Amino acid sequence: MYPWMFWLWAPQVHYPWSGDVRQRIEPDINGFFSGIKASAGNSEVERKAFEYATYGKQLGLVTNLLLDIAEQQKPVGEKAIKAKEKLAEIKDHIETLKIQATSASVDNLVGQLQYLKNSSESDYERVKVKLRALLNQ
Repeated sequence: MYPWMFWLWAPQVHYPWSGDVRQRIEPDINGFFSGIKASAGNSEVERKAFEYATYGKQLGLVTNLLLDIAEQQKPVGEKAIKAKEKLAEIKDHIETLKIQATSASVDNLVGQLQYLKNSSESDYERVKVKLRALLNQ
């Protein structure tokens, strides 16, 4: 018997998390827009509108406008008052989340720059020149 013949009939078993892994990193939002029924609107127009201003951006503008109007003209009724308070609370919470995310990004950037300064002085100087040019624009 030839030892190389074993490899011809050797079974290949793939357990979970074994073998090649393929992953698309770019998010595909086309599936979302292609699900829009023709009677409900044009999916291509919706996609272009989303690229111009995301739903979050649109909702933020509507929220700001609505809260401003509610401040000028006080809501009438218990439900309207509670809705205004809840909307203001949601807006404040979202603003807090944005601040936290920005703060984490700044901390991450500073940490990366400190690491670069300690590990490669020449690369750090190159980045410093690029950052100065960017900041002076």
